[in-house]
Amino acid sequence: MPVILEENAYDVWMDSKMNDIEYLKSLLIPFPAQKMKSYPVSTIVNSPKNDVAECLFPINSL
Repeated sequence: MPVILEENAYDVWMDSKMNDIEYLKSLLIPFPAQKMKSYPVSTIVNSPKNDVAECLFPINSL
């Protein structure tokens, strides 16, 4: 399952020497929806063979 972290938690999350499980668990909180951005993308994202930047580009919605 993916996790979305606040930017100030990136370093501690990626630190392989961090072994305080309770602290790491405390980072697993719902990420605020108002901080997320969503937009439609092309259907090319539906195939794993399409590992290209265009998968991330917004498309105009109808």
